[in-house]
Amino acid sequence: MSKPQPIFVRVAHAKEAFGLHPSTIYRLAQRGEVTIYKRGGASFLRTSEMITYILGAPSAA
Repeated sequence: MSKPQPIFVRVAHAKEAFGLHPSTIYRLAQRGEVTIYKRGGASFLRTSEMITYILGAPSAA
């Protein structure tokens, strides 16, 4: 049985979760393409929002 997806992922773990470097995530957030949620000293991404972004992102070709 597969492991359930987390609702939020720390930006620091974006590379493992989505294959995107944290710097890329912060650039996307500055452009308003994704939302970063703050809790205490940590930054989080909503997993569903990232999957939607990745599936809809134009290819680099």
